Amino acid sequence: MNDGLGQYSSVQELFSEVVDDWVSSEKTSREKKGIPTSKVRLKTELGRAMGLGNGSDSDDGALKGLYRYASGETPLSLAKTVAVCIFTKDTRLLEWGAFRAGLIATPRTVVDNGDLTGEDVFLSLIEAQKETASLFALLSSAYQEKPSRELMRDIENLHQRAILAIERGRILMLSFMDKMLKSAGGIAKGRPGK
Repeated sequence: MNDGLGQYSSVQELFSEVVDDWVSSEKTSREKKGIPTSKVRLKTELGRAMGLGNGSDSDDGALKGLYRYASGETPLSLAKTVAVCIFTKDTRLLEWGAFRAGLIATPRTVVDNGDLTGEDVFLSLIEAQKETASLFALLSSAYQEKPSRELMRDIENLHQRAILAIERGRILMLSFMDKMLKSAGGIAKGRPGK
């Protein structure tokens, strides 16, 4: 997921891109739902989510605060970075920080196992196999192609998706096994049928 993070010379450059990407995406999404909005209103909403502005009805404080972060006038703290990532669901700012520190940042697999069934586990394992097969197919075809940054990005993205699908399947399987053991009244010794 550190795809292209080296291209950003400053956190402000990436911050501006994250804000612009979120505003464009959110504006399109809301307009499709018939909710009128503007880029200024969305940027103000993001600024308020970051805790900017003085709490008055005026949008100026939140918007000005957002522009101060984008210009570099105000340093972007870790708390504000996390607020942006949570609100926009875009983790590139945190990934950039990890990249600059020489770390590898990978998304965490989150599983809601409230009504988990055996079928959920089975479907998740099938999805992991499909993602892995897609990765191998791309790797096989890439071997014959001229290397390019786009191809390398595609391989990295498919690799990451396969890893996450496998991790999700593992977590679902362990959760389901735990659920089965609890419903059976405890942990039995050995494997069933032995």
